[in-house]
Amino acid sequence: MVSKTNFTVIYIATIVLISFGILVGINIPYSGDVKWTDILSSFANVFMAWIAYMALNTWKSQIKLSKRIEQLEKLRMQLDDMVLSFQNKLLTKYHDEEEYSEESLIALFQEYRLNYENYQISFGNTLPETLSMKDINSNFEKFEQDMHCAFLNQKKVFPRFFNGIIADVHKHRFKLHDSLKAEMGLLWK
Repeated sequence: MVSKTNFTVIYIATIVLISFGILVGINIPYSGDVKWTDILSSFANVFMAWIAYMALNTWKSQIKLSKRIEQLEKLRMQLDDMVLSFQNKLLTKYHDEEEYSEESLIALFQEYRLNYENYQISFGNTLPETLSMKDINSNFEKFEQDMHCAFLNQKKVFPRFFNGIIADVHKHRFKLHDSLKAEMGLLWK
């Protein structure tokens, strides 16, 4: 079975060889006197076909790079939404002491996980482990456990712990952004 990439190479090679044969056949007269300009013209046509092929590959790689950057930006925006929604959850649950509906946070997690996996599959490279849902979720659970312990054990100094944990949440957000920036930096090399 021939893979899609190999088939494309074979297909392009066949087209180029047939085109070269046609160009040489048209430019070389049957009378037997071959001018050097006819042969030079044939090679110039083949050279122009090669330049067109290289331009097409450059264009294709630029489009692919553009799509990767769009996907990374989408992931960055979703990370921001998740962190802010998680912060809102902590504020509602522990500061305002009200019940928080986690439906929107769960929907954000699912959408992020889907886009994260799509990026991994579409572009064939792995993003840093810190950007995986497993790692993000474990960090969020740790922050929530810390918040819950602070809330239960020291009600009077809770605002101090609360602000520290919220600061840790934002430090984690910046760490996630740095991971995405590192991935974008790899794209430009």
